[in-house]
Amino acid sequence: MNKNVIGLLIVVVVAFASFKFGQKSVQAPEADETSAENKAKEDLIELTRADFEEYQKLKTLEERYQKADEILGKVVTLFLADLGLRLAYKPVPASQLQSTCEPCAVNPVNQPPPAPIPTATVTASATPPPNTRANQAWRSLEASVTRERDPEQALNTLRKMEIPDISSTVQGGADLRMRDALEIEGHFTGEIRFFNRKVHKSDWNIEWQIGIKRGAKVNGEGFIRITDKADGKQLSRTAFDSGRLKDFRKADGSRGLIVDVYGGDGYIQIYQLGGSKDVWVGNFYEKVGLGKFEMSGQVMLNRVP
Repeated sequence: MNKNVIGLLIVVVVAFASFKFGQKSVQAPEADETSAENKAKEDLIELTRADFEEYQKLKTLEERYQKADEILGKVVTLFLADLGLRLAYKPVPASQLQSTCEPCAVNPVNQPPPAPIPTATVTASATPPPNTRANQAWRSLEASVTRERDPEQALNTLRKMEIPDISSTVQGGADLRMRDALEIEGHFTGEIRFFNRKVHKSDWNIEWQIGIKRGAKVNGEGFIRITDKADGKQLSRTAFDSGRLKDFRKADGSRGLIVDVYGGDGYIQIYQLGGSKDVWVGNFYEKVGLGKFEMSGQVMLNRVP
């Protein structure tokens, strides 16, 4: 066993010396070859002389095994350290150094700087959005509707008050204030009358019953329901349970309200007739495509005593 351990150590040391000498002879310049080899020999001699003498003095096999492991560890450590240095240092021949350096650019003396490249200037357009004038048009007629006492005459005026983009108007609207909420409180019933009988063969009944909770915030409970006038079939029902009246919106700059009465597929644009709190009149908008609505009918609601 002792002979095997010693033989193994000798093989490792010889292999390390051969690698070190080979690396020195391939990568190092000829002028430093002798000094590099001498340094490697000195490292090996110092390593083997001290450690092998100590190894020979050990008595038990266990101590000798431990010492052999220690010697092997030192050899491997030195081997790896030398390998790392060889990989990190890669001398470049002088011929390559000349080819890698590019001549510096020389700027002519007193040469004027290049003219700046003209860039396009973007100016804000003063043209208003396409729907701005139309949006103002329907608001301009609101006062006549709220003053009108004849329901049919008010509905005729409302035909001229179509909102071009009801979706954007709803999104830009605000929650109801307490004063507005109190005006819709109670039980109202009425009907939605359609323009095109080919699309809607029957009109719809509409009903809501809202109870407002007084407090710092406008909350209420109740329902909105739509049924077919011909057969009484329920088409839509929205319930409120002590929460915010999110389906009732106040249009920006408007005297009227916009109410989602058909689960996101139908809105009514309503005004109090002649300033009365008991009658609401308005237009009905029906969804015809993704995000697109058109005015397809009109609505009138009366307070139930």
